[in-house]
Amino acid sequence: MKCFGKKCLFVCLALFLIFVFAFSFWVVNNSFSVSFEKNFVFSSFAEKQWDLPALLDEETAFTQKALSQNFYYLAEGGQMIAFVSADDQFVLKFFHFSKFTPSYGVQWLNGLGLCSLYCEKHTEKRKKKKQIAFEGLKLAFLNYRKQSGIIFLQLNPSKSLQEVTLFDPKGKKLVLSLEKVPYVLQRRVKPFDEALSELLHQKKWAQARLMIEKVFLFFKEGYDRGLSDLDLGIMHNIGFTKEGELIHFDVGKLSFQEKIKNFEEQNNKREIIKNKILR
Repeated sequence: MKCFGKKCLFVCLALFLIFVFAFSFWVVNNSFSVSFEKNFVFSSFAEKQWDLPALLDEETAFTQKALSQNFYYLAEGGQMIAFVSADDQFVLKFFHFSKFTPSYGVQWLNGLGLCSLYCEKHTEKRKKKKQIAFEGLKLAFLNYRKQSGIIFLQLNPSKSLQEVTLFDPKGKKLVLSLEKVPYVLQRRVKPFDEALSELLHQKKWAQARLMIEKVFLFFKEGYDRGLSDLDLGIMHNIGFTKEGELIHFDVGKLSFQEKIKNFEEQNNKREIIKNKILR
């Protein structure tokens, strides 16, 4: 009887391990689809604070044409996942809504009525992250659109029937309706650190110096308008188009600060930028 019990336990353990392995394999191979459906798809609930003015007809036509091509997985950050267009001219970004909503563990604890204070702080922190990200993009779209390379921004659900074809890192195809998905379409750039490194590697010192001067001037123009980025990742938040135009492509933490117009504040920022470049 004891022998039978041990065999039964062994079989159950083996079956459990097989299940865990199979489930893990499925998650790894379907992570893109699962995370996309679960974390990126927007609800039908609209918030007035995220309403944006409609584009001009020619801008709408340009956006639709840009989105009519295939987009391929490019990179993934703390808040967004990016896809590059087939013609290498545009980047399409979607939000990680799992970063803006309570984690499963917190939802479970909250459902049991446990650690309520922690759950409340955790939830508020996630809501604040969403608020900051949306505010930054809206500010950029309304006041900094050319400099941020934003072609189109959607934060609320729309009545658009636009679809886009995406390919994940493994080449898996997904046709996505953009009606209920917040996203941003931007011009494709080469990050500043890469562009500068190329010039330095090629010993093009004069061009590298002009590029750095252009960066300082670019930020000063923004500061003079009261626009400041809370994210100080200078080297990888800005970049250059193929035509040499400087674009501030990561504006998720862009904010308006009156004090940044002050000379001393700008000088402090300039020192930070200089130190970032010299690293």
